[in-house]
Amino acid sequence: MKKNIRSNTKNIIYTLLVIGIWSLVICAPAAAVPQYINYQGVLKDAAGNLQTGTYSMAFKIYGAAAIGTGTVLNSDSAARSVSVSSGIYNVSIEATNSVFNGTDRWLEVTVGSEVLSPRLKVQSSAYAITSGNAVTAETISNYRVGVSGAGIVPTTDATGLLSSSVIPVTGSVTLSANSLKLGGYLPGVSGVGIVPTTDATTGKLATSVIPTTITVSTADSISGNISTTGTITASATANTSAIVTGLNAGAGTGVYGKSNTGTGVSAESTSGVALDIVGKIRARTGTGFCAGTGTIALGDATSGSIANTAITTSSVILLTVGHGATTAALNTNGGIRVSTITNGTSFVVATMDGNGASAAIPFSYLIIN
Repeated sequence: MKKNIRSNTKNIIYTLLVIGIWSLVICAPAAAVPQYINYQGVLKDAAGNLQTGTYSMAFKIYGAAAIGTGTVLNSDSAARSVSVSSGIYNVSIEATNSVFNGTDRWLEVTVGSEVLSPRLKVQSSAYAITSGNAVTAETISNYRVGVSGAGIVPTTDATGLLSSSVIPVTGSVTLSANSLKLGGYLPGVSGVGIVPTTDATTGKLATSVIPTTITVSTADSISGNISTTGTITASATANTSAIVTGLNAGAGTGVYGKSNTGTGVSAESTSGVALDIVGKIRARTGTGFCAGTGTIALGDATSGSIANTAITTSSVILLTVGHGATTAALNTNGGIRVSTITNGTSFVVATMDGNGASAAIPFSYLIIN
């Protein structure tokens, strides 16, 4: 009999069991539904004798009934060794949602090199696999989900919108007064009377819903770290306390203002005190700062050029003679003065009488623009 099977594979036939051909693998209720199904068949030769042994068999799922047509859908379609006992064999076949998606499917069995015909139509028991996850169930009360079509539960398309084909041209749609609202307001990216939501591209709020001016009443305050690329203005019609207060409990800066070309910090008062300082004033020194030091050497009438990019021809320059200057030098030369200003570049300090200094005269300067 075995020789007969090998020499003429066309003499091999198979017969399906009437009951339990397709069955789900049973598992504990708490476990996920397994993604495969059990298939049981009967293998006989041409004379109807039940076969026993190990055979090379392949099981392929198709979306077409005719032999030689369609594409194999299951990933475990390669030939495998199958144990057959008294004609009975059992195998497991992949049954994911992508294989059994609700459309008709057929099983093709190959024994050795022979493709058995016809293909067998998979009955509905295999489709119970879909109910393993309600999130991916194919129907709701016998209605399928879809973008368009009759008898469907509409879903949004790739743009995130319902298809115009499912929107009625005539008639009206009535929504519950607060079904889509939060606190009586509809969500939206921009507009009046909305609850702002981030947009679909950047995931950020639209700039149109961000106020350019924030008003804080005298009873309120803003504290913490505030960073802005625009302008912050604080004002009050009547307030005896400070409008803007900078407090640093450590060794850092309470209020810091910087401008590349304009004014870093500005203080102005119509009738009161524009700038009230308690403590020390520190002016940084250097070619780009408003304070510094210099010296008119013994015998020289000027300090030479003092480089300073903050100087302008409209600057007010305050000069103070240092402690190292002798009374004789001051009495002889009559003091010191600014003799020359080169706008944005430098300035020169000279003796008051224009003569060489009778002793070295150190000095400090403060530029006010």
